[in-house]
Amino acid sequence: MAIDPCFPFNPSRGEDDWAPIRRADVNRYIPFHTEIVRRFLTAQKISLYSAWMDEGLRALEEKISQITQLNARLRDEAQTLRQQLAAANGEIARQHDKLETARTRIADMLARLPSEEV
Repeated sequence: MAIDPCFPFNPSRGEDDWAPIRRADVNRYIPFHTEIVRRFLTAQKISLYSAWMDEGLRALEEKISQITQLNARLRDEAQTLRQQLAAANGEIARQHDKLETARTRIADMLARLPSEEV
């Protein structure tokens, strides 16, 4: 698998290319990065690398995946709530305008009523 130029750890990436990482990039590169670490440790014949480290890396990969999914879900929910809030604020403004119109009409009606002189 060739390293994509938008991969966050690509040393050939320019200074101006450090845009925010997209969710798809993270989900695509976490397994790839885990495999690089696994191969590096195996190639270096590091004696501390063992199956429990492999399990730990897989567990970490799973937790990161869950966090990114939760983040995506919360981001979508926040966007929905922002839209609902904007709609509610618009409705409040419309109701306020209606109320002001009704007040004006009532004031005009009261002004046209004949006054009773006692």
